[in-house]
Amino acid sequence: MKISFNYEPLVAMLSATSTVVEDAMSSEDLKNVIFKVSKETKLVEVIGINQLITYRQTPSSENYTLEVEDDEFGTADALFMQIKSKELLGALNVFKSMHKTKVTGVSLENVENKVKIIITEEEIDTSKELRSGWKFDNIPVKPNTLPMINLQMPVENRFTEESVKISLYVDSLLPIMTNGTNLYSKMVFSENRVVAFNPAFTTLMNNSLSEVFRGFSLSYRAISFIKNVICAIPIVTVAKTPQYLCFSADGVEAFVRYDNKTADYSLYERLFTKDFAVVLDRQYFRDVLKRLSLASDAVEVKIEANADSIVVQNSKFSQSVPITNSKGLDALGSVSFKVLPDVMNKAIIGDDSQFSNSVFMYFAPTQNGGYSLVFSDDSGFWFSVASIR
Repeated sequence: MKISFNYEPLVAMLSATSTVVEDAMSSEDLKNVIFKVSKETKLVEVIGINQLITYRQTPSSENYTLEVEDDEFGTADALFMQIKSKELLGALNVFKSMHKTKVTGVSLENVENKVKIIITEEEIDTSKELRSGWKFDNIPVKPNTLPMINLQMPVENRFTEESVKISLYVDSLLPIMTNGTNLYSKMVFSENRVVAFNPAFTTLMNNSLSEVFRGFSLSYRAISFIKNVICAIPIVTVAKTPQYLCFSADGVEAFVRYDNKTADYSLYERLFTKDFAVVLDRQYFRDVLKRLSLASDAVEVKIEANADSIVVQNSKFSQSVPITNSKGLDALGSVSFKVLPDVMNKAIIGDDSQFSNSVFMYFAPTQNGGYSLVFSDDSGFWFSVASIR
């Protein structure tokens, strides 16, 4: 079996595959790129897998040629070449930005348990062809990885989703999450909400995605993959199996393992009361928070009844922030609390260009006689509940 690729499309596919297989938490035996050729279709697939994700790309026919005889398959449904991803991509990357030649093609051939790779270059001035070769181990595909390699999109209950809608949730909530295996590394998709938890606050967004995005949670690693790979595709088809959230677009399929376990966030919905609030200019308040973050200590926030501004200060800096509107301050009286500036900055989620110009700061009474700090805006699309002292 021999597969000949155009150089740049192959490098692009391998770079995308490396985002999956070179995951820091992946086991070493999964850090490979797999070339699969189907006996039935004679199509080439470039595949990367880890414990959570299967990512499969089908190159367009103009970007490769395949030479294979039917008797090479024997009784198998497919033939494989499996190579260490870092080794292969590293070997191809050294041919970028050359001065005298340019690469015109890359061929991969299965020869006696090795993958022989021939790089064809062309001299820029003379068009003379030059060739160089590499040899890599052809790593046998383990039977226990075949179910992941051969995952298929469900035929029914498919939905079309604009990636910009997915990006709104991913871009807004991923900075809140931590990379791990606990609650703070999960994004929960419920019937009505998309929720991310942080040790200092919890953010809830209305779930306006298609019904596929219901009743599960995704890890930080899964969300990072969706952000970096899936959200780069303008429109995707989505579906769900009992274990995987599935994405499909032209030449690309991805299967992301989810957790059926969600988390109870009803407490935060009960905490969000709207009796006491001030309204601030979102962008200006975030600018002030940047100044406060130059010191590592907590920020004291002071609000007086009938005041036209709030005062934020720490050991090195103090500033007033104008109040553009308010509610219930007379009944609330004077308020003073401390919170880290990074907590407030992250609790005001997302890119300023995607949200309202104003941010609402609510003071919600708790059962112990204190208050929770709730950030939201006039859209009602999201809110964050933070602990304060």
